[in-house]
Amino acid sequence: MTQKRLSALRPLLKKGTPAALVGLGAAIVIGAGGLAAYWVIAQRKPVIASMPVGSNIIPQDALATLTFSTEPGQWRSLRQFGTPETQAVLDKNLAEFRDRFLTAYGYDYRRDIQPWIGQEITIAFLTAPTTVQTTGPNSNSNSLEPIKPAVLQQPMVMVLPIADAAAAQAVFAKTQSEAGQTWTTRNYKGVEIRESTSGPHPISAAVFGTQFVVVAPDDTALERIIDTYKGGESIASTPGYRQAIGQIAAADPFMRAYVNAPVARDLATANTIQPLPTQGMSPLQNNRGIAATLTLATEGIRIQGISWLDPDNKQRYQVQNTAAQAPKLLPRDTVLLISGGNLQQFWQTYSQPSGTDVDPKSLGNPANFRQAIQEATGLDLEQDLLSWMNGEFGLAVIPVAGQANTGTTAGIVLLTKAGDRSAADRALKRLDNVMSDRYRFKVSEDQNNGQPLVKWVSPFASLTVTRGWLSGDVAFMAIGSPATSDTLLKSTSSLEQSDTFRNVTTTDLSSNNGHFFIDVDRLLNSENSFPIPALPKNMQAFAKAIRAIGVTTAIQNERSARYDIQVLLHRTNNSNPLPTPSPVPSGSPTP
Repeated sequence: MTQKRLSALRPLLKKGTPAALVGLGAAIVIGAGGLAAYWVIAQRKPVIASMPVGSNIIPQDALATLTFSTEPGQWRSLRQFGTPETQAVLDKNLAEFRDRFLTAYGYDYRRDIQPWIGQEITIAFLTAPTTVQTTGPNSNSNSLEPIKPAVLQQPMVMVLPIADAAAAQAVFAKTQSEAGQTWTTRNYKGVEIRESTSGPHPISAAVFGTQFVVVAPDDTALERIIDTYKGGESIASTPGYRQAIGQIAAADPFMRAYVNAPVARDLATANTIQPLPTQGMSPLQNNRGIAATLTLATEGIRIQGISWLDPDNKQRYQVQNTAAQAPKLLPRDTVLLISGGNLQQFWQTYSQPSGTDVDPKSLGNPANFRQAIQEATGLDLEQDLLSWMNGEFGLAVIPVAGQANTGTTAGIVLLTKAGDRSAADRALKRLDNVMSDRYRFKVSEDQNNGQPLVKWVSPFASLTVTRGWLSGDVAFMAIGSPATSDTLLKSTSSLEQSDTFRNVTTTDLSSNNGHFFIDVDRLLNSENSFPIPALPKNMQAFAKAIRAIGVTTAIQNERSARYDIQVLLHRTNNSNPLPTPSPVPSGSPTP
């Protein structure tokens, strides 16, 4: 920018009104607040490969950043997704943020903010020293408000790029008397900070060169931004950050996100109420960072994600993207699939020491799980089972015909590819004997189209388990009624041929390391009597807005992994304007 434009910006700090500064915050809140609270999972433009706004001034130890598009058309598209009930919730919260941060100060986003703001804005959550326990409505509540667990109160800063300094000056030219606020000015390391405590809530702001304005409800947080601006380490200098952002660049992104994995892991395990073990938190367990790009499409949203390791981390990913069989072997009407490329490797990663205390009584504790398998079956988990389970694996839920008057129910199918079928047959035969001798199951041999099967039938025939082989070296175990194995073995079309499955697993990844697929409409939103736990009432409405979810993973190289996530959403024409503005009284608490 020219010196003339720089001069035009100086009134923001020297003469600017508090209304202008709070208006800056509103651009962020309106753009991000509703989505961040309620949506945590078009025309195309050139791919944006640059770093998110503010990456070079946000401290490297920040917990996370969210970067949102400021394009009005994208927000109109977002408001079309969901059901009337969920759309009303989103609109209500957008309106509340608008009223608190814009209307209360006499500002309108389209008139006063949109003419000068850049194409993206960033919210950064900095690290915080203390933990605060918050509570939410219980699981029986009819409210759509999400349940709030124990969380850490993270200082937040808002980075707003200035695309048109002249337009910004026209807005900032309003006099201080129009806002009725009292502002103080102070200098920190050569940067002027404007502060006000007389509005609905305290706010601080500073201009950084001719590039952007940073607004924060905490002046200490703003000082940390200035420290970074003056030469401190930023998230842009995080090892692997720039490369990761470039690899998930997308055309016309709606949101870009970054999570500092070590900081997030520390926060999760520092919860004084119930520390979370890092087992099962594989994206956080050893990674340096996690980043994602979210785009809006006709039928829903797509998220391209990446995680990466620190350069000095001794761990290496095994590049084995060989998970291709499960969708071909399962029936077309499968409603849930979780698959991976190597069960043996998965367990080795899961069972690595986490560096944190794990509940000694939890089955999720690797040592306890090993012991449970040993006591229940007499088999050693690693030596007798996982030693030959070194190929693709999967867990699936498939609809099956129930008993009379029970309609459609579901069976569970386990799949694993065997690297050594002889060893597998020996282990499974030992398991047959345990089920017969110890648990009094009736164990018998059967056939299906010439293929040998083994059936376990529990006392009183309340449960049937069928095991056998698919495609030569893929062992399967079907749990449920006898119809479960019949459905699996007699299906004439596969899940891979399902339109829904294809829609949520179409990906740019040439090969993959596994899928997560759930047909939400059929599993959660239908009248079928699937034996699954009911969702809390305050989450059921949000489930009804989702049609299906698909996740495809791939090991990109020894240092990084890729994730493609697609969510198909219901659409309802939502052309209603946001609720009429209602000014927030002075002294209202910060949201």
